[in-house]
Amino acid sequence: MKRADKRHVFDSVLLVTPNDGLSDQHLNELQRSGVDAVLLVEDRSGQRTFQPRVRVIEISKLAEEASDEGASVPLESPGSANLVFVYQGHKGTGSKARRWQNRPQVLGKDGFILEYSATFAQAIGSFLESESGFEDAQTKGDLFKPMLDEIAGCDGERLYREICQRLFHGTGGLEVWELKSADGELALRVSASSGRERPCFAVINIGDVSAFKKHLEENLKLKLDVHEDNFSRSLFGEIDRPDSSR
Repeated sequence: MKRADKRHVFDSVLLVTPNDGLSDQHLNELQRSGVDAVLLVEDRSGQRTFQPRVRVIEISKLAEEASDEGASVPLESPGSANLVFVYQGHKGTGSKARRWQNRPQVLGKDGFILEYSATFAQAIGSFLESESGFEDAQTKGDLFKPMLDEIAGCDGERLYREICQRLFHGTGGLEVWELKSADGELALRVSASSGRERPCFAVINIGDVSAFKKHLEENLKLKLDVHEDNFSRSLFGEIDRPDSSR
């Protein structure tokens, strides 16, 4: 449907994520930014608000039929004339991932779909060009320019040692740990000598852990095993803490 000025009118604004953790993160960030945002499973009323409301849902909860517990949403329920933002994240390559990838297309068939993801390579590329991507609202200058200039003048070996110690908690091989009690989470840490254990320096929230593990085993030239951690709690929920190093 279009307005008198030929602009599209969308039924809803939807944000589709790979899992619960990323839904919570996006929801918190939207609300802190003053954007009216809710979980779609908790508000299925359609747009009908005085300002745009973003409805967030995990791709796995878009189902062919509604569940008895109300934890999923029938795929046809939101309609097809929506503005759909799809956070790609790490979707995996398995049959389940490929099947899920088609679901946002149904939601935006008569609307508009925007897929996005922030990659580490893009971030590093900006820093190497002395651009952090964060501008001062008044001066339009890069907020991190003094730090970037300082890094550019540092001794390479000293900078490397500091990065290893501050970010990775040491040097050594890479270990990947699947957190069994946290759906879709893989923790990364640097290996240590026998009997010691270093803190994790990163956590990956991935859509299809099994497919990713298979990819590592079959395609990665480095021999990288994925260990199982049956006791640690979720790390993804801690990344917003001021003292977090992940």
